[in-house]
Amino acid sequence: MISTPSPRRPLRHGARKSAAPPPPLRRGGKRRRQPFFTPPPSSYGGGGARCPLASRDGGGVGRRSIAIAGLLSLLLAACARAPAPPVWPAFGGDAERGATTITGAGCGACHEIPGVAQATGLVGPPLTHFSRRTIIAGLLPNTPGNLIRWIRYPQSVVPGNAMPDAALSEAQTRDVAAYLYTLR
Repeated sequence: MISTPSPRRPLRHGARKSAAPPPPLRRGGKRRRQPFFTPPPSSYGGGGARCPLASRDGGGVGRRSIAIAGLLSLLLAACARAPAPPVWPAFGGDAERGATTITGAGCGACHEIPGVAQATGLVGPPLTHFSRRTIIAGLLPNTPGNLIRWIRYPQSVVPGNAMPDAALSEAQTRDVAAYLYTLR
């Protein structure tokens, strides 16, 4: 019985069409890496035509033009204005008193706080750029009310965390929050 060729069926995922020969060896016995995708020249119109995006004869966009366009786009992106940090409504705190309160309460023993002398602690997170943060304590939205609650009673927000309940009054806590919102 003579077998007839079967109609082409699509290959299963991961199946190879045919065993391709291995890439040629370099000196030292290492194989040369093949480019990720090298289409045959016939796919550009046959006859040895080159890709119009990589032509060097001016018929298309050259590599230098693509590089210049990329650099210009990076330059324009670098000149774009950064979004302004959120403006918090006045909530009754004084930032100058807050810096003094932070020093007196010993917050710098655990946190690194810019503008506060000797606040170089490594136990808690650094509080640099605090006003740009969107989350407090890993779960609360960064709002003045949540910040005041977190500073004053952190154990009620996240029981068992490393931050102790502060022995600060409501006014002192508002001052500390006002100072933290100046850290942009």
